[in-house]
Amino acid sequence: MKKQFFLNVTLAASLSLISIIGQVANAALPTVPDELIVKYNGLEWVWASPCSGGCSQPSPSLAAGDWRFASDAEFSLRPPASKFASPGWSEPPNSACYADHAGSPCLCAAQFFDPFFDHCDGNDLVAEKVTNVYNGETWDMLFVRNGQLADIDGDGVPDETDNCPAAHNPDQSNSDGDVAGDACDGCPLDPVNDVDGDGVCGEVDNCPLADNPGQEDTDNDGIGDACNTDIDSDGDEWTDASDNCPSHPNSGQADGDGDSVGDACDICPVDPDNDADGDGFCADVDNCPLAGNPDQTDTDADGQGNACDVDDDNDGVNDSTPDNCPLTPNTDQADSDMDGEGDACGLDADGDQVTDASDQCLNTRSGAVANSEGCSISQICPAQNSWKNHGAYVKCVAQSFEAFMADGLITDEGKDAIVPDAATSLELTIRDAGKSGRVVRGGR
Repeated sequence: MKKQFFLNVTLAASLSLISIIGQVANAALPTVPDELIVKYNGLEWVWASPCSGGCSQPSPSLAAGDWRFASDAEFSLRPPASKFASPGWSEPPNSACYADHAGSPCLCAAQFFDPFFDHCDGNDLVAEKVTNVYNGETWDMLFVRNGQLADIDGDGVPDETDNCPAAHNPDQSNSDGDVAGDACDGCPLDPVNDVDGDGVCGEVDNCPLADNPGQEDTDNDGIGDACNTDIDSDGDEWTDASDNCPSHPNSGQADGDGDSVGDACDICPVDPDNDADGDGFCADVDNCPLAGNPDQTDTDADGQGNACDVDDDNDGVNDSTPDNCPLTPNTDQADSDMDGEGDACGLDADGDQVTDASDQCLNTRSGAVANSEGCSISQICPAQNSWKNHGAYVKCVAQSFEAFMADGLITDEGKDAIVPDAATSLELTIRDAGKSGRVVRGGR
């Protein structure tokens, strides 16, 4: 009996001593600084951690302030681990961190709730190894106290639950039932808030699901053109989708060439290909429907333009054979001078560059300079001619030289060499060699 009494006295003394030590320790613990307090869901939270093996028992009663273990309901609203990370950290590190160390990566308040322990284990918090009661294990703990809820707009509704945190709206009216109150809702009567993004709220948008900022409504039926499937732009009682001339009234929908473009708006109403060669002439009047020929040239007047006619002069010889006179009929293809150009369009027997058809002097001497009529000076003023007198001959030579010079066919030097000779000889024979004015004299 005495032994039992002694044991009871000893135990009571020990408990009293522990209590005294706890009270002394409690008195020594400072107030939790604001920078370690996390405000979340209308409450203030701090993070503490017990030492391994249960060597200490952190308690909310040890710190100054009305700290407590969170209720189960409050604990369900606890902050995520990231809220306890120091600025510049996305979440507490997977290691121990100390609140009193400079540059600590986490907000640990262990030393303010436990006189024997001063750090927190980031890996426990990140792994959700947290509790709202002390269970004798080494799980980290979150303590809580009532906080002052933020109310930026001063409407008496905490920001966390205010449907317009920055707009004063104590009645919290929300006509369309979305997340934004009427006071800050850009479309207070449109729960999907202008879903097509055209700047017009759904309740007044004539195409709520089609982007049409201009709200065009051609037929004024209250349905915008952007989503109207039965619009009739020209008012001919045919919707644009089925009208072969949407912008030209044509209730009869006539389409003479069957190209799905109505006659009322068809640039070529009887040409289904609508001027396929793009030369400005519809196929029904184009003499070459598939070959661009805006000039419509038709040399042989056979109704087929030169651009697509294989025999432009209609002489029976195709141009590609080739025809040596493609624009002049010459069935025999005669070419007396064998220059590749047929006689019908290019015979020049004396080779003076003037075709025989236009040549007034057909026997111009080879190498002589001829004028546009095919005549040389010696042919215009022949020395053997029966001149009235010698002066008439000289005058003819001089005047001819002036004309040749004016046409650029002979030079001053040629004139100066030939005219004096003509004055002293009736037997002058002239052979010009181009602009050099070279002269070959006959007998005196």
